[in-house]
Amino acid sequence: MQLREFLKSEEIKSPSGVYLIYGEENYFIDQLSKALKELHNATVLWGDEVTIRDLLLNINSGTLLHKRPVFLVRHAQETLFKDKKALLKAS
Repeated sequence: MQLREFLKSEEIKSPSGVYLIYGEENYFIDQLSKALKELHNATVLWGDEVTIRDLLLNINSGTLLHKRPVFLVRHAQETLFKDKKALLKAS
């Protein structure tokens, strides 16, 4: 799906599941990140500062009074997902 289509879709208003967003154009990634932060008060995590275990703990830490939290993991492809053993063990 193209960025413009996604930003206009209903899916961005009530995200579900996990979305992997990657590419060489940082501008588009920044635009999507900005939209998600504004709409859902998303928390930004950095791939070189968080482990798979920490990420899963954050994802599963929703509260009773609020909808599920939205997390953006920046630069996950460079560090976080390189540890394939930890990724497989965590899933």
